[in-house]
Amino acid sequence: MKFFIKKYSAIIALIALAVYDALVLILRHNFHRVFWLAFIAVQVAFVAYILVKLFVKQSDEERGINPLGITLFFFIVVMVLMSFLGYLLKDTHAAFLGLIIGYIIISGLTAVLIVFSILNKAVVKQNTNIKPQVVDEEDLLGVLNGAYELVKDEAAKKQIGKIIERLQGAEIDEKSLEGKKLIEYAGFVYKNAKRGEMNNIFYNIKKVDEALDRILGDK
Repeated sequence: MKFFIKKYSAIIALIALAVYDALVLILRHNFHRVFWLAFIAVQVAFVAYILVKLFVKQSDEERGINPLGITLFFFIVVMVLMSFLGYLLKDTHAAFLGLIIGYIIISGLTAVLIVFSILNKAVVKQNTNIKPQVVDEEDLLGVLNGAYELVKDEAAKKQIGKIIERLQGAEIDEKSLEGKKLIEYAGFVYKNAKRGEMNNIFYNIKKVDEALDRILGDK
């Protein structure tokens, strides 16, 4: 049921709009500028929601709640409620002006929320596309060399350089417990260097050194 609603939400919204318009136009007998302003506002809200549903990729929505769709849904709800108020008002300049101001405020707030939703989606998509650093025995020196080139702190660079020197010609069993720890912490060092995380890099360098001590000590 949820999948059906998500997949055909644009069609459902279009049908709901048609039913809403038919009921309003049939039951209403007095048409004036305040009424038409309220009526048109609802059309704009529904059309905006339908357009978003048609152009937002389904794969993006399947990851969880779509904040853009939720924002526009509540936009429709608020616009409809304000429009009912507009249907009850008389055709006065104050009522017409009041509705216009109300619609501008609601539309402005919705636009801000939409911008934040789009920016948030872009950040999430970017983070999703970042592949985690995978380190194996053959890449160990390459990853540490990469960390050495990236790190700005001279003390950290010096410590990484010493580890690289110790690894030259060393045989690392990646299946052993200490080998796995060495590979894991080397990856952490690279990530810290790439992100400029100086608070963590010295801790992870120490862990690499300790793992290397145990491995070379076993030899």
